[in-house]
Amino acid sequence: MYDLLRHPDQVAVFREDPSVRANAVLALLRVGAGLQIERFARRDLEIGGVPIRKGQMVVASLYAAHHDPAVFPDPKRLGLRRNLKELAAFGGGRHFCLGAQLELA
Repeated sequence: MYDLLRHPDQVAVFREDPSVRANAVLALLRVGAGLQIERFARRDLEIGGVPIRKGQMVVASLYAAHHDPAVFPDPKRLGLRRNLKELAAFGGGRHFCLGAQLELA
């Protein structure tokens, strides 16, 4: 609700164009999801040129992923018509959220 109040132009889009409603859930998750996941490295490795040692904690931030300007131009802007194929809010693979289909209801 907060993000919609900050983007009244998108509230108008939501009201005027019913075809964006299924995508609205994803768009709102993208701008507002602040979840972070903490894991410990099982072995020494390197990610993006950064060495990570076995046992070291690694934090993955969905907020940061969803605000990457290389993936989402103008990342702070809520866009109900935005292409959200790169969205990570529901996870992936064996960690895919079982509740993801509820957004279609």
